[in-house]
Amino acid sequence: MSVTPSQTVGPYFQIGLIHERWSSLAGNGERITIEGSVLDAEGVPVTDAMIEIWQPDNKAFGRFATDPSTGRFAFETSRPVSMGPDAAAHLCVGVFARGLLKRLYTRIYFDPTAINGNDPILSLVPYARRPTLVAVSTGDRRYRFDIRFAGEGETVFLEC
Repeated sequence: MSVTPSQTVGPYFQIGLIHERWSSLAGNGERITIEGSVLDAEGVPVTDAMIEIWQPDNKAFGRFATDPSTGRFAFETSRPVSMGPDAAAHLCVGVFARGLLKRLYTRIYFDPTAINGNDPILSLVPYARRPTLVAVSTGDRRYRFDIRFAGEGETVFLEC
């Protein structure tokens, strides 16, 4: 049997992929809000992207579309906890957008000191690029995390 090619995503997220029930992640910890933008290589907002989030500690899942006019996204979740002494607390992220044949994977870490720690994934990333994986606190349990496909400050993407 031959393998068929992946398909690029279209502007149809709202029809079948985004549901009200996926607008926030369940969880038992401290509630936080994560806000950001999806940006292309020139820093132009990607207005038709979709982001999936998983919490490895409690198996929570969420799916969010970027705003069709601004490329921004926001979601509420519980702050993740560490999965062990050598694993920094994080969210797993999948990104779909026009022109991508396959979803991109990355992570969101919350503690800036994690980039100096022993997390097995972060230890594979060059030190200078690790900050692209860390959400920045903006106060009042809110965090900023932008996803850049290329260019200055390009987000580190992982092969899965």
